[in-house]
Amino acid sequence: MRPLLSAREIDEALRLAGSQPESLPQFTQLVARLKAKVTRIALADDRVRKRLKGVRHRVLAVDYRAEKDAKGEPVHVGDVAVYDYDRDALLMVTVDGRTGGVVGVRESFGAPPITDEERVEALELVARGSEYAQAFTRPDSKVVAFPTPSYAFDAEPRRHGHRGCTLYVALERGAVAAVTVDLSAREIVPDERLPEVLHSRHSP
Repeated sequence: MRPLLSAREIDEALRLAGSQPESLPQFTQLVARLKAKVTRIALADDRVRKRLKGVRHRVLAVDYRAEKDAKGEPVHVGDVAVYDYDRDALLMVTVDGRTGGVVGVRESFGAPPITDEERVEALELVARGSEYAQAFTRPDSKVVAFPTPSYAFDAEPRRHGHRGCTLYVALERGAVAAVTVDLSAREIVPDERLPEVLHSRHSP
């Protein structure tokens, strides 16, 4: 196996990191390429392919961290977070930066930020089924999206453990509309099934 970064790429990364902010676009592109590479390695692993076969899933995040090996030497690894919407499980796949191979596959907990793909999916559902559809889908709408807190689905046992996305958009006179989408079930969650703080409309 080959390391994630070649010697040339490491030199390039160090050079770009040391010449910020002028080199920020190039550095961002390098990071994007590395994330794509780590993701390809993670999803190609036999254990991961077997685990995700036939289930609806999506890569939510790719993060990097340093840990120490048995000799106390620093090792850089990439963690790929993949969400399984059918089983409502967060799968963490760890790739070793030195070998470029997968060294860990485990289920984990947490609520990574809403991805652009999840935001688009949530907006499509809102466009079809919310009274505030127009406010959320206007070209000039500034919509923000956050993972729905796990406690928000406590009132409805069938949603327990589901991944949710709560969208917010500004209305007239400072009011704010909020719509919560159950991404696992692919449906809008009615206000009566949510805590009051997540209800659709809030006055300023």
